[in-house]
Amino acid sequence: YIGCALANLSCNIANHEPIVKIGGLQPMIALAYDNDQNVHLQAAAALRGFSVTGNIKMKIVQEGGLEPLSRLLLSDNNEVLRETTACLCNLSLGDENKFEISKCGAVAPLISLITSEDSIVACHACECLANLAEMIDIQEIIARGDAVIPCMAAMRSRHIDVQREGARIVANLSASSDKFA
Repeated sequence: YIGCALANLSCNIANHEPIVKIGGLQPMIALAYDNDQNVHLQAAAALRGFSVTGNIKMKIVQEGGLEPLSRLLLSDNNEVLRETTACLCNLSLGDENKFEISKCGAVAPLISLITSEDSIVACHACECLANLAEMIDIQEIIARGDAVIPCMAAMRSRHIDVQREGARIVANLSASSDKFA
């Protein structure tokens, strides 16, 4: 029940600071390690909700939220994947988090999710990778993960948002002087 309560509370930005102030991030992160997919969903939803608040983005990373989020990228539950990729996408908006995300094991699963049949998952995966690829030092990590071919598939998606974000990854990677293909 705590996961559901935290996910619901995360929907209201006014709740974010008070909950974080009393140590509310740790229960969310701990729940993401649970074995139950329903608990995973609630934990990912709560973390996604909190990840929209600027100063809390870094706190999620500092308190160890990236490891369980990276593990949740391997889920076979589309709802968990939607919440997890959305959360990582939000976290990747802050330059201070980009290197941490690139080092936590999230890049390879995100690359595999570029071609997800779920357009929301595919779009969030592409958007997160495109955000990460804004940093020159991370471009090589993404390219070494063989992202170019899945990006080409994303650019042929029937979903315009997936096309756009797939193209943004390629555009960011092409800004580098390194050879990726």
